[in-house]
Amino acid sequence: MSIPSTVRPHSEPGAHAASMGERDFSLDEMFFSVTDEKGIIKSGNEVFIRVSGYERGQMVGRPHNIVRHPDMPRAVFKLLWDEIGAGRPLAAYVKNRANDGRHYWVMATALPTIEGYLSIRIKPTTQYFAIAQDLYTELREIERGIEGPDGLNRKEAMAVSGERLLAALRDAGFATYEAFMHAALLAEVRAREEYLVEMRRGPLRVHAGATAAQNGTLQQMAEMNSFLSQLVLRLDEYLNLNVHLAEKATYVRGLAGEVQLFALNATVAASKAEGHDGAAIGAVAGLLRSQSDGCNAMFEALGEAIASAAETLGHMLFPVAAARLQGEMLHSYMAETVDQGGCASGCGDLMALHYCLARGIETLTGLMTELDGRLRALQPNVQNLRGALKTMAALSLNGRIESARILDSGQFMTLFTTVGDQINDAWAELDELARSSGGAFSLDGRAVARLTDAVAQAEAAILSYGQEPLRAAG
Repeated sequence: MSIPSTVRPHSEPGAHAASMGERDFSLDEMFFSVTDEKGIIKSGNEVFIRVSGYERGQMVGRPHNIVRHPDMPRAVFKLLWDEIGAGRPLAAYVKNRANDGRHYWVMATALPTIEGYLSIRIKPTTQYFAIAQDLYTELREIERGIEGPDGLNRKEAMAVSGERLLAALRDAGFATYEAFMHAALLAEVRAREEYLVEMRRGPLRVHAGATAAQNGTLQQMAEMNSFLSQLVLRLDEYLNLNVHLAEKATYVRGLAGEVQLFALNATVAASKAEGHDGAAIGAVAGLLRSQSDGCNAMFEALGEAIASAAETLGHMLFPVAAARLQGEMLHSYMAETVDQGGCASGCGDLMALHYCLARGIETLTGLMTELDGRLRALQPNVQNLRGALKTMAALSLNGRIESARILDSGQFMTLFTTVGDQINDAWAELDELARSSGGAFSLDGRAVARLTDAVAQAEAAILSYGQEPLRAAG
């Protein structure tokens, strides 16, 4: 799977959206809100306040469904609450309603915190967004039809709508909602990252009112986000490697059986030949079959190693996108609090953002380390199998030489030529596997250390923010 092309705004933001009854925000903006475990809004950043159209005092202390749009299927919110209630992050397209009645669409990533939930939102632009919009219209029609005018059958409506949601996603090629969610978030974050690169943002701004230590923390956070940005921009490479590894695992596991079958056919054919010629061919075929039997463990070991690497890589993709959003959101809000000279929520927002980022980075670096180990483990398996294939290639060549000495040896020649071709193909496949799983994806230990250090320094800075002004004196 590759990340799809995206639709990016090139006109002045807001003009078209306003005429369509939509409150717009730009692709480089992001906003968040923090709620308690019951969904009561505790706080949010300035972009959230602006886009929603509410005053801060109108929102804090009220249920988050104050911004729920009636076009949103209940089944989607049920999915969201089921997942984050179980401690798992979830991403979803959400249509919200602002205070003035206009709507705005977001790709929301919801994450559990220590005392509630954090939702980070960006502007959606990819083809997955179009899929969601069409599907949501259908789901809401289903729900309204079952609920009736009095809305008494909501539970049944959500169940039917939820079943239709999963069926529609399966029809679109996604086995589960999680598979769709992962693909959509990866695409949206990648699209946004490409847009930011296109905009060619300048160097990090030095905050004049901040202390040297605070500017140092912001600089380190920016460097961390730059590294995460590079990971996001390589998502296509990782996705392609994942597909490549899955294909190679299937190929390697099938190859052993094919070579054994050809060797068996050569042995059977040789047994029907008379005299010395048949015996010579049979000896070569027997050695080839014995060698291929002996390679079974090598084939199986390589197949399992490839499958393990692919599985780890698949698990790593969502955390890459999520960590990128979490890192930028924390950095942006830290800068916002420095500029405002204080932390309106007693640094609770910063701690909630940091908590999610720290967990995300811990997950990501763990998976990066695991992936690096699994990819490195492929190399000795590849070398062992190469040695075995070299022996099998020599045997197939001997088989062709012996076949050439026999009259009417077309059958033998075909068999040994086919085996030789399979072995040559396998050699090429192993070469490609070694290249694709090698240095380009090896782990930079210093980068992991920088990620961890940046998260630790951010925590120290946040704790100090609670004890001293955010601006330098004077």
